[in-house]
Amino acid sequence: MTIGLGNAIVLLILAGQAPLALGLPPGVALGAVQVVPAALPVAALALGCMLWPVPGLPAPLVALVAAALLHHALAGAGAAVGPVVGQAPSLELLATGIAQADAASPALPDAGRLVLLLLPSALSLALLATLEALAAGAALREASGQRAEPRRDLRASAIGMLAGGALGGMPASSLTTPSMACWRWGGRGRTALVLRAAVALLVLVLGGSAVAQLPYAALAGVLPGAVLPLFKLRPMLPGAGAGLTRRVADALVVVTVIGAAAAFGLVAAVGLGVLLSVVIFTASMATSPVRCSTVNPVGRSRIRRPAAEEARLREAGDRIELVELEGPIFFGSAEGIVLHAEQARARGAEILILDLGCVTRIDLSGGRRLLEACRTAPGRILVAPLHPGSRAFAELQALGLLGALPAGVAMPDLPAAIEAAEELLLASRREARCTGTPTAAEALAALGLPTAAVPAILPLLEDRAFPAGSVILRQGEVADAAFLLLEGQVPISLPARAEHPATRLAVLAPGVIFGESALLGAGHRTADATARSDVRCLRLSKYAAETLRRTAPDAAWQLMAAVARQLTAHVVAANATIDRLEA
Repeated sequence: MTIGLGNAIVLLILAGQAPLALGLPPGVALGAVQVVPAALPVAALALGCMLWPVPGLPAPLVALVAAALLHHALAGAGAAVGPVVGQAPSLELLATGIAQADAASPALPDAGRLVLLLLPSALSLALLATLEALAAGAALREASGQRAEPRRDLRASAIGMLAGGALGGMPASSLTTPSMACWRWGGRGRTALVLRAAVALLVLVLGGSAVAQLPYAALAGVLPGAVLPLFKLRPMLPGAGAGLTRRVADALVVVTVIGAAAAFGLVAAVGLGVLLSVVIFTASMATSPVRCSTVNPVGRSRIRRPAAEEARLREAGDRIELVELEGPIFFGSAEGIVLHAEQARARGAEILILDLGCVTRIDLSGGRRLLEACRTAPGRILVAPLHPGSRAFAELQALGLLGALPAGVAMPDLPAAIEAAEELLLASRREARCTGTPTAAEALAALGLPTAAVPAILPLLEDRAFPAGSVILRQGEVADAAFLLLEGQVPISLPARAEHPATRLAVLAPGVIFGESALLGAGHRTADATARSDVRCLRLSKYAAETLRRTAPDAAWQLMAAVARQLTAHVVAANATIDRLEA
């Protein structure tokens, strides 16, 4: 609604200044008298100086001086130009005008009728001035980085509106444009406010004779130039993508408010804008924020696990449900999240991931309902993305609810949430004996190697440890060994280049063989392998593998069969992901 009112005011100002830009006197409508074409370049010059200011100089002053000089030059050349202000403003003139208005005013109606007549206009002006005061305060806080007290700003705005009305001016204060101009020129604190008002008063009183020579066409160019940057076109043209319904509703409010202001005035536009905003807000409360949900979510994590665990994930993957949320989460709409979580568990979902990436706002009641949804299934509902740069993180932090989330619920991004969900699912299906770091013999047996083959392979393995952050394999190095991961996680990635950042291909979990290309005849490494945490693994060199092939060919065959099974499991998982993406 605020954007609609701002755009409406800009359009009304442009329409009101059009007769002056064509050389007509104030208060004369188009068509009543003949326009003066020579006034148009004067207005155009003032408008151009406002829209493209000279660096380091105040744009309004430059625009008025340049347009006034052009006006008087055209008049000296004999061209017909528009009128000038004429009479220099002064305090005496203001007092005379007030006295004349008082003498010419009819008898005032009774108090009740007066209130009914003035209340709509007073409320609309008060609302506009309040919004403008808040906008000015927000602009100054964003520019300065300093926090302020909004209630104090509103009290100052109220005093300014009363003072303006009492002195015969417009009851508005704290305008955004002059406030920002004052701050950019070094104005700070109460002294700057007093000096700003004093300078305006001195210009009015001491420079009255110069003001009297200003052409109305110049003023008609300066005012539109000042307000045109305030016109916001983007909210009226909603683009495609997430949140389209909300953006269309916002655009409808903006366009409707502009139309109402043009047809019936600002008072009617304010009332209609408030009504539409209430209707849209009520509709958003009645609409569930659940955009869609996906069982066995597309874009599964890139963790590579042993073939047996990959098979378990394929069988039980539909126990993970990804729920995408959209728009605001308020006291009414948040109920839909709790209801969806209950229904998902009734359908058999063991782990729920709530995707907050498209959430635009969370109020206190909605945040509490979100916490309630997480507490209904402890350790089984994950929330992402929640990192210091995300909108949901900022909203929950501002409400003081971030620390109230159960441990292990908040995930920095969606891939991390999916990884955690898979690990929770597998942990509930692992046997007790599979917990802890396996021995070398247990790791070989987990690969599916026969018991008879293990004694021949064990003496050829080297136990290696890598601290977190260290590089295990580097792209381009000679492929001289394969590794069996016992403990920790190892990301596989392509290194960063000048044009592209590093690309993560996979994350290896314990029980996985990596660097196996060395056993398949590859000459050099094709990617980097880095220790995400402290890593322990078993190393089998090319020389040791060749020795195994000569001394125990059956064991060597079983080992290569295990490598082939692992590669097959990875291909099957990749094909399943591709199928879901294409579907």
